[in-house]
Amino acid sequence: LYMRQAGYADIVGKSVREVLPEAQPFVEQLDRVYKTGIPFTSKEVPVLLDLQDNGRLTERYFDFMYLPTRNSTGLIDGVVVHGIDVTEHVNSRQQMQGQEENERMHQLEATFEAMVDGVLVYDQDGNMIRINNAYRRLIAMDDTPAHAQLSPEQRGRMLALRDEQGELLKSEQMPVQRMLAGEVFTAERAMDIRVRALNGHEVQLN
Repeated sequence: LYMRQAGYADIVGKSVREVLPEAQPFVEQLDRVYKTGIPFTSKEVPVLLDLQDNGRLTERYFDFMYLPTRNSTGLIDGVVVHGIDVTEHVNSRQQMQGQEENERMHQLEATFEAMVDGVLVYDQDGNMIRINNAYRRLIAMDDTPAHAQLSPEQRGRMLALRDEQGELLKSEQMPVQRMLAGEVFTAERAMDIRVRALNGHEVQLN
């Protein structure tokens, strides 16, 4: 069974280094067990094996245990390697984890889109990377989808961002530029701005 799983037809009498030249970490661990007499265990170790003897490597996962053996005088005379193929278990768990992660992502996406407040997520350059339905409705974004591809300053100009007195905001006064500069808008530092939505309607935002 070991010979089949290792992909070798004739390994009896050969050293581990001869049979598995690519498995240097395993060989080093065997040497440590042989020299120290301390058993070693390892879980779900990925191993590439030529199972069909055709040069194509297949990744399998093994639980390993290295146990030193001793002769009648108590001296270490070898190491027994016990390996269990746990590939199916690992694949099953990874698949389940992937499904759970997808479910969490779907739940987060649904929550994001269901929020009644307009929410945007920017990258470090001020580019829009996430926009929820509420914000798209606020500025009538469906009328001009290309708006999201503009620079922060271009978006601000297109929306005619103004302060509470109706004065157009300069580039450095616009909320996105201020946030990119490190400013945090808390309740005490919140600002009201007037916006001309992409359909021409006037909107006031906080």
